[in-house]
Amino acid sequence: MLLQVDNLVVDYRLPRQQLWQRAPVLRALHGVSIRLAAGESLGIVGESGCGKSTLARTVMALEIPTAGSVRVQEKDVFALPAKELKALRRYFQMVFQDPYSSLDPRHKIGRIVAEPLTALDQNLSTSERRERIAQALQDVGLRPADAERYPHEFSGGQRQRIAIARALITRPALIVADEPVSALDVSVQAQVLNLLLDLQQRHGMAYLFISHDLSIVRHVTDTVAVMQAGRIVEQGNTNALFRAPQHDYTKALLAAIPRPDPARRRRRSIVN
Repeated sequence: MLLQVDNLVVDYRLPRQQLWQRAPVLRALHGVSIRLAAGESLGIVGESGCGKSTLARTVMALEIPTAGSVRVQEKDVFALPAKELKALRRYFQMVFQDPYSSLDPRHKIGRIVAEPLTALDQNLSTSERRERIAQALQDVGLRPADAERYPHEFSGGQRQRIAIARALITRPALIVADEPVSALDVSVQAQVLNLLLDLQQRHGMAYLFISHDLSIVRHVTDTVAVMQAGRIVEQGNTNALFRAPQHDYTKALLAAIPRPDPARRRRRSIVN
């Protein structure tokens, strides 16, 4: 199993309301467990504030859990010495929600895409590094020459492609995508989603795909887990869950998905 999360609990200590009182604790995750096999994709869905992003950040070892474990390639990421965790990090990378804030505007695209190689101390020659950057950019539909440009010279969709290229450059087995298209125009979302599917077919990566949009999750995942208030209330095969949801919360989420009005569509065609 590529990713195993068992009984994950994450607490946040809040500011004290009174000087003599203990600081209150907010439990963001309540015993969450998930499994993700190599080459597959798991969607995590739920409303804002349900704990999806906390789960993503904890899987990436950017948050330290209160209890439970996260195992990547059978290794407990929170039990590893710092040096071993650093070596393991090349196998799991992250694509953040906002392509505008996740790219440093002061640096050229080549440096941004190569950041994981620098952080992980990859012993590459200058020519090898240049080749890896060029290949990553080409993989996401950009040109090698784009390495010499700055983030402000690209559209929002292109910036997210750059963020995906940065995640790809270490050739990971797992990409954690936290709302990767929610900041993009609807017309661009489909292009980025199709790019992610194409990259998965070509490179065999697994995705942990975080989203509040069930229609997007249905398009890109094999299995799905539904979160409510820090708990997973239902999970299973994506198509089966959409056809026959069992939990009331899942049913409510599915009922809230906008559906086209056939009558309105007919009226529009008559007017045109």
